[in-house]
Amino acid sequence: MTTTEPIAENALEKIDELRTYMEKEGEDDAAGQEEPEGVMSLHVKLTHKQGDAFMWAIPSEQDWLHDALDDFRIVAGVVYAEDEPLLPGSIEIDGYFQADEDGRWVHVSAGRVEVDPETQDACWKNDLNEFPEVVAQLNSALEVPEYRHAVEKAAIGIYA
Repeated sequence: MTTTEPIAENALEKIDELRTYMEKEGEDDAAGQEEPEGVMSLHVKLTHKQGDAFMWAIPSEQDWLHDALDDFRIVAGVVYAEDEPLLPGSIEIDGYFQADEDGRWVHVSAGRVEVDPETQDACWKNDLNEFPEVVAQLNSALEVPEYRHAVEKAAIGIYA
């Protein structure tokens, strides 16, 4: 199911204006650069405007976008890849986001997080183990001797 989210009337104009300003100031444009390599974690900001059905993931280095869209709330953190590596600068990301401020977790799918209409917040989890699919995948990987050490090392890094 595809939904179209309303954006501020002049948001596209503001984005174009900011892009033009950045080009004049000599900031790099992604065009013409080599294809970025995938990474397993990215610093992003989840942005949410009051009344929207979703929080949107915006790469931290492109945080000027939330200024253009006049977002209500911003949560900084790191998203860890779910399956495939994440492309730096991409907004179509899938993974598990951990907030910098309080360490809580939420699942990001296609660059967005569903928001409860009543609380106007995501369904945050206190621990990554509260996601059944993560626990199942971890247990599965621990059963393979070749992966066990890598999984334990990754778990230590995430929970440190």
